[in-house]
Amino acid sequence: MNKFILDNSDISRINKSIQIDQNKANISTKIVEISKDIGLHINNFIIYEDNAANYDSDFKGVTINITFSADHYYKSTVCDFYLAPKAGRTLINYFYMDKGVIHYKANTQIKNVIITIKNEFLEKYLDKNITTKIQNTDSSKIIQNRATYAKTAFCASEIYKFINQKQINALFIKAKILEILSYELTNLNLNLKESLNLSKFDILSLNKAMEILKNDYKNPPSITELSKKVRLNQCKLKQGFKTLFRTTPYSVHMDTKMQKAKEFIEKGELSLNQISKELGYKQPHNFTTAFKKYFGLNPSNFTKTVS
Repeated sequence: MNKFILDNSDISRINKSIQIDQNKANISTKIVEISKDIGLHINNFIIYEDNAANYDSDFKGVTINITFSADHYYKSTVCDFYLAPKAGRTLINYFYMDKGVIHYKANTQIKNVIITIKNEFLEKYLDKNITTKIQNTDSSKIIQNRATYAKTAFCASEIYKFINQKQINALFIKAKILEILSYELTNLNLNLKESLNLSKFDILSLNKAMEILKNDYKNPPSITELSKKVRLNQCKLKQGFKTLFRTTPYSVHMDTKMQKAKEFIEKGELSLNQISKELGYKQPHNFTTAFKKYFGLNPSNFTKTVS
């Protein structure tokens, strides 16, 4: 049975592992228990003043942190473990009974969706060698730090949108979480297997290439230019994207551009012609064609669904 805790200002009841001065922040956390091994936290923190919160948890397992906005960092006091979530990125971490301090900056907002997965679930559904690789330490560590996959970003944004409605559809939320888990854990399983064939330099370069494509959606570099920027040959770059991210550089570019278009339309601050120019299209009809191919609706029709 799903358990919802909504609009509870008492952070100690929402998450006993975090202790924060509520006079310095407005805390909103909503929790869904998907199963005994899987939990969901939807967070919206508004930070008024610089402050720090102690973290102390006996949790052992993986967390998937999908970040919309953030400007804080976490440093463990029991091991060499440091996290700095960034907007548009996903952190997959292994937590092992960690203690530390979360540092918040004044006048910032933290919006994220965090899925927690206990070891028991991982041992049941992931490849045994992969589970062993994840759990090969008695301390916390980062497993992946990368740009958020488009499918994951879409599901997470849908969760964030629907969780704030007056009438919450628990089945819908659960379905979206399971969709994220299916996609993320399948990719994690494959990536950890295949990443054995990639050097540390390769992985760093591929993550840099991913970040460039995410940031330069208006004027993306060609494969030749991208290859030079990250110091990987074109063959390694293309194959590395398939191995590490299960996608292609072109798909990343289009996913980013279309999700940005969706974001602009939902905000309602720009006209469709302005959005077209903002995304780098010389002709509005090219934008319309690309949008319809991606979402199945013309931008004008999509606008009606969000107005």
